[in-house]
Amino acid sequence: MSRLAFLSPDEADVPPGGLRKLEVRGGIPEGAIAIGPSRGLVLVDGDARPERDRLTALGYRVYDLTAGLVTLEVEGEQLMRRLTDLDLSQLPAAGKLAGVQAFVFERNGEYRIFFPQEYGHSVVEVVRDVQAGLA
Repeated sequence: MSRLAFLSPDEADVPPGGLRKLEVRGGIPEGAIAIGPSRGLVLVDGDARPERDRLTALGYRVYDLTAGLVTLEVEGEQLMRRLTDLDLSQLPAAGKLAGVQAFVFERNGEYRIFFPQEYGHSVVEVVRDVQAGLA
């Protein structure tokens, strides 16, 4: 029996420093970011298999969203206030950013945004337009 590894994101090679995005269902485990009442997002640098196996053993359902979510990092509260109506003091949070459903995280004035990859081009265009307006 052959394996179609290319169909499974968790089987794909991840470059060093590559960020994996795991959706966890059935509760919100420690270290996860709540993205719904019983759903969490776990970020893993590099190989996610050990974390996925650990969470599965604890009874969670785990899905690798790495191939489905784009990661965009931007700086500046003023930029973020023009991109989203989310309360930036309440991050991490899920909500609309540049007209697209996204997950937003903040650390030291830097914002990490995750959103569906099919909207990548349009979101980047909106971010660039807003940045140009602030310059």
